[in-house]
Amino acid sequence: MRVLHTAGDRRAGSAAPQPPVPCRAGSAPFAGAFDDLARLAAALCAAPVAVIALGEAQGVRIAGSAGLSSGQAARIAARCARVRQHELPALVATALPGTPLHLCAGVALADGGVSAGTLWVFDHTPRSLDARQLDLLAALARQALASTELQRLRAELAESRRARQALENELRTFQRELVSANVKLLREARQDALSGLPNRRALEDLRERFGRGEFDAMGRFAVVVIDIDHFKRINDSHGHAVGDEVIRRLGQALRGCVRGQDVAGRHGGEEFVAFLPGADLDGARRMAERLREAIARIDAPCAFTVSIGVAAGSIGADDLDAVMERADRALYRAKREGRDRIVVAQGSAG
Repeated sequence: MRVLHTAGDRRAGSAAPQPPVPCRAGSAPFAGAFDDLARLAAALCAAPVAVIALGEAQGVRIAGSAGLSSGQAARIAARCARVRQHELPALVATALPGTPLHLCAGVALADGGVSAGTLWVFDHTPRSLDARQLDLLAALARQALASTELQRLRAELAESRRARQALENELRTFQRELVSANVKLLREARQDALSGLPNRRALEDLRERFGRGEFDAMGRFAVVVIDIDHFKRINDSHGHAVGDEVIRRLGQALRGCVRGQDVAGRHGGEEFVAFLPGADLDGARRMAERLREAIARIDAPCAFTVSIGVAAGSIGADDLDAVMERADRALYRAKREGRDRIVVAQGSAG
């Protein structure tokens, strides 16, 4: 640690320090620590003014001070900005222009030949410091240098935390997008794109849920099977685009007729199925009637009708596939009897 001081005829310790005037030029996490070190330097050297000046990319900044007025701070900062390490000896014992201050000592905050700044001590007249004061001043300079390193490390840590937070935010966003994409894929895998209803695979899942007993508490259930009448004729006469639109409109109507607990889906082609847990035969028939009424009101590119088969069963006594088969037979009967009607399966639980 290099210490520079003036020669003079005033005895060290003869000047009483003036009350310090804290001065923080700029903002830094360790500004308070630098002020503390400057006050210690002023007290140890019995000097009225002590300053810690740091060299930064933007110039010289007064990081900490004791007994310094704002006008003096500006002049010291301007002077320090023009000082090079080899010029320090020439500055010792000189007066600070525009102030009543003279330089007592300057200690470079340097490690390995790289200077981070300077600890300055000023008095109103030129004087020398004793060996003990110079040694303590050098110790304070080392502490000031350590504070600059802590400041740098703290800034790096803050930047690292900001980068980590940004990375965590990006990761959370990616996870949300991934979950959303997976949900979308799962929905698409079980959703008929044309009708917007669950597809055949989702209806197969319904069989598994039924077998696991998920609907046991409902006690009973009903199945409604719907088939568009003369769908091939619609496609042949009006084109497949119109046929697709008919399927879309039927899907919308079916969604509007079932309850939240019901499962309605497109079984394939022009055939649709609705599973109504907790519904009896009469409730399923009413749902089918509402569907026919809704279809009659549809403003579709072409008029169409549906044939519907209805069956019901008791959970624990009737198998889902058996009830669906009864509903299918009722549907075929509706077709044979002229279409555009509802047929209830014989022998269904009511």
